[in-house]
Amino acid sequence: MDGSKLIAAYCLGGAGLAFWVLLRFPRFGPKSILGAAAAVIAAFAVAAVVPSLLQAAVADGSRTGGFLALLGLVLPTLAAIWWSAACLLRAFCGLLSRMH
Repeated sequence: MDGSKLIAAYCLGGAGLAFWVLLRFPRFGPKSILGAAAAVIAAFAVAAVVPSLLQAAVADGSRTGGFLALLGLVLPTLAAIWWSAACLLRAFCGLLSRMH
């Protein structure tokens, strides 16, 4: 499997996990636009650190370290990005429903 297919699969997996959490625990997460925007910023701040952590995890060349880093770092980070973006969208939709 090449890199682009792998990252696409992880993006879909992260989105699936995020939307499952969003639907399974609807009261969990920020409800205000400011709180949801802060969650998005925090998720992207964590995502900025992940490449260096991933590089450190695969520095020794072991496949196990790379697999565990993808499963333990990349997938949760992508899920956090999708979840926080969905919370922000939910906050905006709540704002629209209050206007009517």
